[in-house]
Amino acid sequence: MREQLRSRRLEQRTLRTQRFWSSVKQADDMTVALLHSLRVPLALHRTYLSFARACCSTIDAFEAARPEVVERELAKLVQPAAAQGLDPKVLAQIQSACTQVFRSQPTAE
Repeated sequence: MREQLRSRRLEQRTLRTQRFWSSVKQADDMTVALLHSLRVPLALHRTYLSFARACCSTIDAFEAARPEVVERELAKLVQPAAAQGLDPKVLAQIQSACTQVFRSQPTAE
């Protein structure tokens, strides 16, 4: 019985990890498309993608939290990114895209 439970936990963890990285890839793709459409200089792409990754991690970490808690945590990421010279409007669009991707994913059982 113990072995079955352990096996099930490992399977669930693997599925959750695969789902997370699949969502991150989707968010990265959306971010790159957005940056290209806005003609953001290539030199800034990596910094914007880092912001997108931070958003993905935050959304995933607060998966079970109320939406307002997630929004508050995401808002904490904007100020440091804007201080690096990133456009707050682009940051908001990236944050929205990440939220959209992760909210559309089924939750773990």
